Parts: sequence; C-alpha cells; structure tokens
Amino acid sequence: MTEFYAALGVAREATSKEIKDAYRRLARQYHPDVNPGDKRAEEKFKEINEAYHVLSVPQTRKDYDQYGSDWKHAEQLRQAGAGFAGARSGGYGRPGAASGGFDGIFSRFGFGTPTGAGGWGGVEPGDGNGFGYGPGRAAAPEVRVEVTLSESFTGATRLISFDRHEPCSGCGGSGRRGRGRCASCQGAGGSARQVRLEVRIPSGIEDGGRVRIRPSADSEIILAVTVKGDPRFRREGADLHTTVEVPYLDVILGGEARVPTMTGQIALKIPAGTVAGRTFRIAGKGMPRMGGGEPGSLYATVAVTVPQQLSEQERKLLEQLRAAGHEAAR
Repeated sequence: MTEFYAALGVAREATSKEIKDAYRRLARQYHPDVNPGDKRAEEKFKEINEAYHVLSVPQTRKDYDQYGSDWKHAEQLRQAGAGFAGARSGGYGRPGAASGGFDGIFSRFGFGTPTGAGGWGGVEPGDGNGFGYGPGRAAAPEVRVEVTLSESFTGATRLISFDRHEPCSGCGGSGRRGRGRCASCQGAGGSARQVRLEVRIPSGIEDGGRVRIRPSADSEIILAVTVKGDPRFRREGADLHTTVEVPYLDVILGGEARVPTMTGQIALKIPAGTVAGRTFRIAGKGMPRMGGGEPGSLYATVAVTVPQQLSEQERKLLEQLRAAGHEAAR
C-alpha cells in the first residue's frame, strides 16, 4: 500500500492547503485524459486520488496518522478495549513505529497478526467482540461498481451480488467435530452463498474511491468505485473544468455565454475584450465533498469561435473595421 503523504509528495505536517495544492498539481499531471493508454499514469492517478480522499478529511486523516495503513479499521480498534489505550501511547499505529506494534497487541488479545499491505489476512473486523478469526472467517469481499459523473454528483444505488461465507451449522465454522474433521463441511468450516444487496454510493465519490458497507453486524464488503468520464467536464477533486465556446464578436464587444453545470446550464457574462483561454471561476458549481463542507468550483475556459463563412455584408463591415483600425494606428 502506498504511503499517502509520500503519494502526494508532502510532509506529514502539511497543511490542508498544501495537501490540496499537491493533489491538484499531480492530478493534472497524471489524469487519464492527459495520458491516454498509459497504465502507469492511471495507477498513479488512482493512488493520489485515494491519498487525497483520506488526507483531505480531518477525521480520516487523524485515523491514518494514528493507525497507518489500518486507518479503515480505526473504529474497531477504538472499540477493542481499554487495553489498546496504553498501547496507543507507544505510537503503534504510526507507519514505521519501532515498538508497541500490532504483533504484541493482537497476541495479547488472542488475535492473529494483520498481514499484507493494508490487509488483515484471516482477521476480519466487525464481529461482536471487535474482531473474529478462524476457518469460518474471510477477508471482506471487494465488489467493483461503476457510476457516471452525474451519479457521483447526486449519489446512486446499485444492486450488487457477492459470495458470502456461511459457517457450517454442524461445527459452528471450526471445521472440526471432536478430534476429527467435520463431516458436514469436510473441514472447510462452511460454504459460499451468493448474496444480493442494494447499496448506496455516496455523493461526491471520486474515481478509485472505496466505500465500506456493513450489511450486518458481523459482515462487511468493500465497494471499489469507478467514476466514468463525462465529455462535458474534466474533474480535479471536487472541482470541475469545462470549455465554453464564445462567438468572436461577443469576446470583442462583450456578451453572454451558456455554461453547462451538473444541474443545468447557467448564464455567464463575458466582458468586452475577453481573450481566448481566459478562465472564469464559478464558486459552488463543482462536485460535493464526501467529507462535507462547501462544494467545489466550476472553471469555465473560453474558446473563441470564428465563422467559416461570412455573408457579403459581414465581410464589408469587417473590412471597414480593419481599415479603421489601420487608419487609427497611423
């Protein structure tokens, strides 16, 4: 698992603004639209999206600073008992902590040791005691979900299906009866059952975002969300970027342009003398933020349109204008 501060290239003491600025810079550099077909850039883009998603929200950043790669299990760790409090003072949750680490803590409580990059191996958060393990337990299944940008804006629901491990009723999930192997499950501890579930995708979710769902007190799944691109917009975090075509006479004389937003078109005043490439910021017309707060902004960049053909009258008027300009320059 990539260390989030390293992914964004910032110090652990970085301010929220420094984190946001770093994300914007890297998102522009590695965005799939800028690097079509580049798988390495695509993976890097997902990494910085995940890092920003966690570090931009005060609570999840606090959890990450305390628990490192296990920040997603912060609530279960907090609930695991007072015995964890003393261990926390040793800094076991910080990446690279030298002592008071998870090995000793989990062995004290009789649990397995977390294994893998950010994974829990056979240990699964979520049962009545905070954790459970054994033949009847499995890692939380991951289900991939795709949504449109519009659905990311409003939130969406999906009907998903996944395999859930059902403990054997004969042995209670242990895989054994007495001293021998359980005949009912042949020692497997249970069997897989397909579950169908309607889930809610929160508004503001970004491409590569992950949502943890708990269908019941002793089970959970992870939604790995892909947000499809939208031809109208380029997204950077909670901000949206779009291009607005403006007729050449309107940029010269001033006028009004129609700008697409996630909730419909709005009017944008174009001042006289606007140059091509000028960008207007429209506050509050971007995407909602999953952590709450003000929505992002919409940035509208002007592209000047010039007619391919002119009427005879238009040509004469423009020639007169050019002649007048040359005369004034003398």
